[in-house]
Amino acid sequence: MLARALRRPLEWPGFVFVLAVAIVAVGASVRGRGGDSPVPALASEDPAPEVRVPPKAEEEGIGAAPAKPLLRERAVVDTRAGAVVVVPPRAGLLTRSPMMTVLHGACSDVVWTCNQTAGAATADLVVTCPTGNAICDGGADWVGDGEVKASWLDAADAATRAHLGLEDAGPGGDVLVGFSRGAFVARDVAYARPGRYRGLVLIGAALSPEPALLRANGIRRVVLAAGDHDGAAPTMRAARDKLVRGGVEARFVSLGPVYHTLPDDTASRLSDSLRWVAADGGVL
Repeated sequence: MLARALRRPLEWPGFVFVLAVAIVAVGASVRGRGGDSPVPALASEDPAPEVRVPPKAEEEGIGAAPAKPLLRERAVVDTRAGAVVVVPPRAGLLTRSPMMTVLHGACSDVVWTCNQTAGAATADLVVTCPTGNAICDGGADWVGDGEVKASWLDAADAATRAHLGLEDAGPGGDVLVGFSRGAFVARDVAYARPGRYRGLVLIGAALSPEPALLRANGIRRVVLAAGDHDGAAPTMRAARDKLVRGGVEARFVSLGPVYHTLPDDTASRLSDSLRWVAADGGVL
């Protein structure tokens, strides 16, 4: 029809009408495919992640009577610093129980990350899995420098301890675990909070922590782990060697013949190394 209209100069109104109909039809087709449009959106058009600001302690009611002084099973504690999945220690909850804080990856499922790793904790550790300080499609994420992320974790930790009636375990009492982007967050937070953590477990992240910075901030033992086919594995093996040369005890743990994920046997693969990390500092 369009070709016939072009061959008839005297019928331009009809041609314009046909062209307009064709444009409307193509536009409707593209909109109907939603995100499958062949023309990608410009990077500048991508929505920025929603960043959340950690609340002040008084806004969380820290210091008030605990809602759950005894925790006997897994629970979700809702705080203004995001939801925190909490897994009680197998040995029973004590008022000064140390924590193993697990940090999820980018746009990740907090519950899934917690489920895959919590079983690696030693019998005396409370496992807490906080939600990141940003929101993205399909899950939560992390943004900001080390101090921003550390402040967010401070708020989540304080609110969770108040909810459970737990005292702070004291300097060097806790262990920090991170998967993927969460591993980078764990490194940054360890740098930003000198003396708070006794050990790090970094999983599936192509990072190379500085031994001198870790030692200066109280970290003496580090576990690095990745799947055999994870692109981060070679960097993490090299990071293990670098840490050992720099005076930080370090291990590399294989998660088996998998790519960038936490396989179902993650906890059993990490349990011995978690016991090794948690024993440092003489708290357990």
